[in-house]
Amino acid sequence: MTIIIDPQSSGIAGNMLIGAFVDLGADADELKEVMEKSAHDFGEVEVTFTKVAKHGIDSTFCHVEMLEHKHSAPFKDFISKIRSLDLDDDVISTSIRIFKRIAEAESKVHGKSLEEVHFHEVGASDAVADVIGSVYAYYSLGYDSQEIIGLPIAVGGGRVKTAHGIIPVPAPAVVEILKDAYNTSKKRKFYNTMLQKADLNILEYRPIVEDRFVPSEYRERIQKENIPEEMKEALLKPTADSVAFVNHSNDGDFDIPLKWQSKGTIKYIRILDALYDMITSSHVYYLDELGEDLHNDLLYYYLNVFIFNSEKSQLIITSQETTLLSQDLINENRGVVWFVEKNKETASSEYSRGDSFGLHKNLSLYNSYRIG
Repeated sequence: MTIIIDPQSSGIAGNMLIGAFVDLGADADELKEVMEKSAHDFGEVEVTFTKVAKHGIDSTFCHVEMLEHKHSAPFKDFISKIRSLDLDDDVISTSIRIFKRIAEAESKVHGKSLEEVHFHEVGASDAVADVIGSVYAYYSLGYDSQEIIGLPIAVGGGRVKTAHGIIPVPAPAVVEILKDAYNTSKKRKFYNTMLQKADLNILEYRPIVEDRFVPSEYRERIQKENIPEEMKEALLKPTADSVAFVNHSNDGDFDIPLKWQSKGTIKYIRILDALYDMITSSHVYYLDELGEDLHNDLLYYYLNVFIFNSEKSQLIITSQETTLLSQDLINENRGVVWFVEKNKETASSEYSRGDSFGLHKNLSLYNSYRIG
């Protein structure tokens, strides 16, 4: 059997791999125990597995919550702790190779020798759980005896806060949404208006074609595989559709590629498609975790555009952004707000409507929520 891992659109992470391995048959309970025990010397973690549906596709989400963060360790000490774990030799040796590769990369970036490298994010307890869990699941499924083909990785977007400060990373794609809007004049005008008024410093955008790198070794292996020709063509395509944004400055206009946009901007663009549908026709949309990666001002602006421009549509959202409760529009219409709590079985099934607490109309829903 040949397994192809294609992380070119959404990137890849340890918990994503682990969730996929569970869907392929790895034991979730066993993985939870291994991951939590392995991370213990680096800090306590809690591992949970839940079934989720992303864009209509069922999958397993592995969440690793770091409950304790210990100080970073030198590479030598870090590896000694990994060697001492009560795991199979194959799991230990493969994990060490992974950590060594990361350490070598960090040593080049920081201009230090391998012995001088201190693991920060990679040496944190959640990262250790991710690596050990991925490797353990890989061997538990017997994939070491299979052929694995890994394609080039899309590694995320925007900026990320690390122990060394805030650094930029590449970006994921929302190309199809933007291309579809660009090909419809009315929709394109709506997108450009929403991008301009959102204070993102974006004037407009246009589709472009970028070169796509596929290493020769992967190209040769894919060409030999017994898979449909259409799949081979898609995997080996030398170019990729993308988008460039026209930004403005005092010195003139300039282009910024999609991969340099922030996570918040990417999230905002993704949900514009639903907003356009709700304004131009009659729809009911369910948007989960609407406030995730979205700046508060963008979230409020999005909701206000919907409320004041949609006549027949309904928008149902979930959000952990409690500052929404401070908005006048929410306080004046408390009946549209429902609070969700977990019951004793940790299922979210306890619901209370915002106007069921008997609060005076002059009392802030947000302040009342904060004080319990």
